[in-house]
Amino acid sequence: MCISIKGVTYRIIPLWNDSYLQTGLSILWSIIAIVIMLLSKRYANRPLWLGGFGLLLIVVLKLFFVELAHSGSLERIVSFLVVGSLLLVIGYFVPLPPSKVHQRKS
Repeated sequence: MCISIKGVTYRIIPLWNDSYLQTGLSILWSIIAIVIMLLSKRYANRPLWLGGFGLLLIVVLKLFFVELAHSGSLERIVSFLVVGSLLLVIGYFVPLPPSKVHQRKS
């Protein structure tokens, strides 16, 4: 059974191969990672920051291995620019919180 609305086939394989979906996933996952990392800064929670970093690492790997397969598409370019900009913002506003051992020595 295949559901198709306005030319979009709602099946896993065709959706996964859609460059718009891949761009949207990259941007959405990056924004979620930023929110997680901002919360880690607010609560000084290093493991939470590492979780956000792990999600960003997954996004970057997805960019290289999934979206480069659609080379030359405008969506790929937009995705790389937005995720790269978000990485710069994270690096500036949300540095790695100090570890508990480092906090006790200070």
